[in-house]
This record gives sequence, structure tokens and C-alpha cells, in this order.
Amino acid sequence: MCRFDNYPDLNQDNAFVRNILKTWVQQQVKNFRFDGIRVGFVPEVKRAFWSEFAQSAGVFAIGDANSSDPQYVASF
Repeated sequence: MCRFDNYPDLNQDNAFVRNILKTWVQQQVKNFRFDGIRVGFVPEVKRAFWSEFAQSAGVFAIGDANSSDPQYVASF
């Protein structure tokens, strides 16, 4: 479960889910000719998956990492 309001979450540790999400973002970028993507709540996504997802998109990727700690934000 996602920690925000107990919403269901996708398990990016599951290889099938991981591959579907990466394929999905590739298709969206191709179909809509995006030149960049934005993902909210990046700290809620495991860093390894975020890196793979952004790489799969093949375009500029940015996400939100809100904190009053600059060191924490800089780590993303």
C-alpha cells in the first residue's frame, strides 16, 4: 500500500510490473512525442526503479523531492 491515504501501489520489485511500467513510458513518449517527463513523489519510488524508468523514457526526466533538507533533495 502507498503510504498516502492507503492507496494501492504497484510493486516495482516485481519483474513483470517493472517491465510493464518501463514499456508503458517508452510507448507514451513515442506516441505523444514527449521531450520530457515529470514524475511526482519520486522519494516514494525506489531509486533503482526511478533510474530505470527515466532511462527507459529516453527523454529528459524530472521528479518532485520535497524536503527542507537540501542534502536530501540533492541526493536525487
